[in-house]
Amino acid sequence: MKRLCTRTWAGTALLCAGLAGALACPPAAGAQTPAGAGRPPGWPRTLPAAGTSLPAAPATAAVDATARTAGGPRTLVALGDSITFGYNLGDNQQPSAQAFPFLVAKHEGWQAVDLGVPGWTSADLLRALSTPRFQSALRQASVVTVDIGSNDLLQASQNLLAQALANAAQGHPEKPVVVTAADRQRWQAALTGFAHNLPQIVAAIRRQTAAPLVLFNLYDPFPDGTGLHLITESVTAAANAVILETAAQAGCPFVDAYAAINHRQNTLIRSQVLDIHPTAAGQQALADALVEVLGQPLWHQPAWFAVSPQGVAVRSQPQARARAVAVLHGNQGDVVTAVQGDWLQVAAGPNLSGWVPKASVTLLLRPWPDITFRTQMRTATRCTPWGLVMDGVWYAPVSALAKAAGMVARWDNLHREVNVEASAAAPAGAVPPAPAPAPAAGTTIRADGPAGRIPVRTAGILVRISGEPVHLSAEPVMAAGQVYVPAASFWQALGGTFKAEPRALQLLSPSGS
Repeated sequence: MKRLCTRTWAGTALLCAGLAGALACPPAAGAQTPAGAGRPPGWPRTLPAAGTSLPAAPATAAVDATARTAGGPRTLVALGDSITFGYNLGDNQQPSAQAFPFLVAKHEGWQAVDLGVPGWTSADLLRALSTPRFQSALRQASVVTVDIGSNDLLQASQNLLAQALANAAQGHPEKPVVVTAADRQRWQAALTGFAHNLPQIVAAIRRQTAAPLVLFNLYDPFPDGTGLHLITESVTAAANAVILETAAQAGCPFVDAYAAINHRQNTLIRSQVLDIHPTAAGQQALADALVEVLGQPLWHQPAWFAVSPQGVAVRSQPQARARAVAVLHGNQGDVVTAVQGDWLQVAAGPNLSGWVPKASVTLLLRPWPDITFRTQMRTATRCTPWGLVMDGVWYAPVSALAKAAGMVARWDNLHREVNVEASAAAPAGAVPPAPAPAPAAGTTIRADGPAGRIPVRTAGILVRISGEPVHLSAEPVMAAGQVYVPAASFWQALGGTFKAEPRALQLLSPSGS
């Protein structure tokens, strides 16, 4: 693993207690900003879900945690299931030394306490957090990780797993499985229970320690081209939405395990022996992803942004008659830093904050805070059959790329999101449709048109593939009434490959869906 930057967590002060993650939390004295991060001091925390309150960690825990990190080795306490345990990478009598908590601890010079238990659901972990063993471990933690939820979904999918195993035994792993109304009801019940348990797990942890907390989202264990992959993509996306909102309300970063594993299940998951657990290489991929988050936690912390195209005054106090200090309007988006009753505090500019009424804005939840809201003139070279080259990046209309993949791009104007999904209408029930087959090969984009200045707008646009947020190499932009995405990065997110030439970008055969 490569060290990405100097730590931003000095003790525990960066992710300190306070108003359930709603307030801005300045870094500890002496803490260093990640190299190249460019984040201002006190990068704000996030807005809790309406009606949700996570208790602040006790002040004594913060003092104790700071003393531990200053005077001795840090302790990583890892909570979770068989993935955290490192199942099938050892004798299964104790956590494997190849599990990601031990890999990270070895890399960092820390010690690890691996409390992963094979088979556990979120309900099991929640119960365990009331026991002396878990509470004692948390009080010694310098960093806590939580990777839970996979078994919530697996237990609701036993019928589908049986079909998939039968298909594999007959030599047809690609054969689709049949999803019944009862399967969908079980998924809905599992997701409802998970959404109820995860915030309580975070609250229980915060009652014991002020140590920084990192959540893992879930990966899809089934390889591209298999019958179950087409189903579990959308179910996993629904569970990951729960994890994202929980991370936002708790003011903590998350590890994108989904992105670390997706399209590489054949090497990172023990799928060749019909096992959904990571290989040694898969555990290393999870460890690498965690190291990245530990190195730059603020880059991986979800954030809420307030937008108001119609316009709303930003007030100096959370009162309707307070002095206006700015206006939130048009393409502008301000990060939310606190909540007080029916008012939201927003960062309205450099060294300027104010308050807007909740009812006057739309809230955009973004998995990563590195988004912008601006309109500017940029030099672009037009391409055929479609696309633009700007600042050395090949952009293409997301609708055109989706069509090349046999999918459609659906635009949600209110939330400024585009979801690329199967062209079939969504079936009744909680789970969206499965993704379409893999992207087609052979499309070539050529930069053979004129160059000129065009207006380009970034608007905090979020791109999803089958419901899962995708972190692209450059921000999506609006130009000429269309959403443009970095073509190569988006094609890779679909599972495709590409070949870059001096004046052309060739979209090649894909590795999966």
